[in-house]
Amino acid sequence: MQPRPKLRPWQLSLRTVLIAITLICVASGVYAHWMRPRKLELLVEEFNERIDERRYDDAYEIAFEAKRAYPKHPVTELLVEKAKFARQIAYNERPIDRGFVCYPYVIPDSTQEPAETETAVTFMNMERWEAIAAKWKQR
Repeated sequence: MQPRPKLRPWQLSLRTVLIAITLICVASGVYAHWMRPRKLELLVEEFNERIDERRYDDAYEIAFEAKRAYPKHPVTELLVEKAKFARQIAYNERPIDRGFVCYPYVIPDSTQEPAETETAVTFMNMERWEAIAAKWKQR
């Protein structure tokens, strides 16, 4: 009895080819669905953590990062609006006795006279503030 000749790749049976294709498709589907990092999902989780920690400025930055990565996605629109809303509520509910709180929506007046107290209120350097405002406008 003679030994069977070795099969070449183009001589494989149809059943073997179909099994190989099925395994490749299943493996790539599992990778695409479970193992591949999902950037938007990770950004949303990080955004929610920042909101829970009341770190609204960081959450705002994360929302804009998601918006840049996925410009037409409705979830990113919601993240940006939620971050703006949370920052505005935090600004409105800030304690008055803690002093001057500055958000990007409020530009301090450097010409204002200090209050008649033991410690004068000091405002931010205007050149630095203008540089920060220019960065905000670029977004």
